[in-house]
Amino acid sequence: DLAAELGLGDGEVLLDYPEKTQMLDLDLPVQLRSGAVARLTSAGLPGVIHLPELSAQLYKSARWLRIFTAQPATISKQRVLQLVSWS
Repeated sequence: DLAAELGLGDGEVLLDYPEKTQMLDLDLPVQLRSGAVARLTSAGLPGVIHLPELSAQLYKSARWLRIFTAQPATISKQRVLQLVSWS
């Protein structure tokens, strides 16, 4: 309906609202300067990277409603608010 309202075809509008709370959920082997290998997980790497905090910050900064269109289109802030409050 929104695509038609904006004069676009089916599939030409994408509403994106990221909801992945574990933005850095991983399990990687990392070679340290000493040559030792440690596992970098979502818990972080003690003394090096605090991934839980970094992940929370990334999640907060990425958590924006975004509207992508295949062609340039204009939509009012009021219309976006109507869309997101529709149940």
